[in-house]
Amino acid sequence: MLTEVGKMWTIFPCGSSAVIEIRAFHHSDKSNVKRRIFRAADTSSVDNFKKRVEEYALTLNDQGYNIYITLNPIKSEFIGQSAKDKDIEYRDLLLIDIDRAGDTRNPATEAELAWGRSAATPDLSWLGRTYLGDVR
Repeated sequence: MLTEVGKMWTIFPCGSSAVIEIRAFHHSDKSNVKRRIFRAADTSSVDNFKKRVEEYALTLNDQGYNIYITLNPIKSEFIGQSAKDKDIEYRDLLLIDIDRAGDTRNPATEAELAWGRSAATPDLSWLGRTYLGDVR
């Protein structure tokens, strides 16, 4: 069974040359930002690469950070600390963020999550591929 964070591998391609950037913003201080680049080539296997990315994301989440990942593949020759538009290999994914109105400092309720999924499904079905993850 996949963990919630492990579900990202079902939508993000990940091979031996994968480069992934994790960006994390602390929930109480948006200026407290952490960035880290992960390279599959720096690990012994793709599975170990995935494990390192997942462990880092979960650790930051436990420390109160909101975790983000670059949606589209970063060029394997990327050098730097934070990917920019020119560092993206190609565009394959488009994020459409559907939020509830009101106070977003607390996690969404199950009813709010269900409403978000139902609101997104009819509007996004024409895209051909839709992933509605459980984001809290």
